[in-house]
Amino acid sequence: MSSGDLVHSDVEAAIARVLAAEADAALALRAAEIEAQEYLEAARARARRIAERTGERLQRITLRIEAAGARSVADLASAPTAVAADATHDGDRLLRAVDAIAAELTGARQ
Repeated sequence: MSSGDLVHSDVEAAIARVLAAEADAALALRAAEIEAQEYLEAARARARRIAERTGERLQRITLRIEAAGARSVADLASAPTAVAADATHDGDRLLRAVDAIAAELTGARQ
């Protein structure tokens, strides 16, 4: 075998190694893309579950607030409403009622 043949053989081997490395890199890149897509899909699914649970919690809170408001309105409606003709409305009583309703709706303590 001549030295030209050896050089040609070495060049061919080097080209084969480069092509094999390129193919390996392409496979590794594709595997990384697939893994990234799986992570993205998992994150989206988790975000959807969190959003669903949050929506359900907000709905339950809204229902509790509405029920508390309805109870407060019913309580106020059933309270004695007879006021003497010459009496004025009791401002302090009204403020206490408003504070009580606000506290119940917000969960605050009086």
